[in-house]
Amino acid sequence: MPAIYAIRDDGFRFKNLDLSILDIARHAPDDSDPDSILDFSLHNTAMAAWWPPMGAHFLSNEGFEGSPIPDISSGLGATLVLSPKAKRYLGDLLESYGELLPVEAEGEVYYLFNCRTFGQEDLDVSQHEYLGDTPISLKALAFTGDAEKLATFKSKFENCATVFCNEQFKCAVEKFELTGISFDENLVEQFG
Repeated sequence: MPAIYAIRDDGFRFKNLDLSILDIARHAPDDSDPDSILDFSLHNTAMAAWWPPMGAHFLSNEGFEGSPIPDISSGLGATLVLSPKAKRYLGDLLESYGELLPVEAEGEVYYLFNCRTFGQEDLDVSQHEYLGDTPISLKALAFTGDAEKLATFKSKFENCATVFCNEQFKCAVEKFELTGISFDENLVEQFG
């Protein structure tokens, strides 16, 4: 049976791209709605038309100084950071599901993949935990069978905080031996 996975960073052993939402907001057009930039994943904001040449750098997690730069890592909201190698191998697959935004770092061009495709949640299974009438956390998340056809996608029910993928994307990452991410069949991130 085809599976859906949450894309997670593979521990703390890799560096992370130091690019903040404020770095992006600084370059947004003056007439942009601030919410559409600050919460671009949830608003499904397209940025390629105004994305400037942007620079950033990679930082090691505390205690992991000297760690390598991953081929793929999760970024802000429902984004992935792709190395030049990952973009070469996965760019054609990903371009139908979002935009690839260049970021210069460490003397090379990396890409922020802004996922712009939504998966259809199975609302009979997906649940929030509530405090009164306010949802405070995600309790369960599932998608309809149509989502299994999407290489990558995000979820409004999950507030567009994660990029999800299908078996095709997972197999491509494994085939090309790309480092930096893992594939979690538990779609709700577990903390602690």
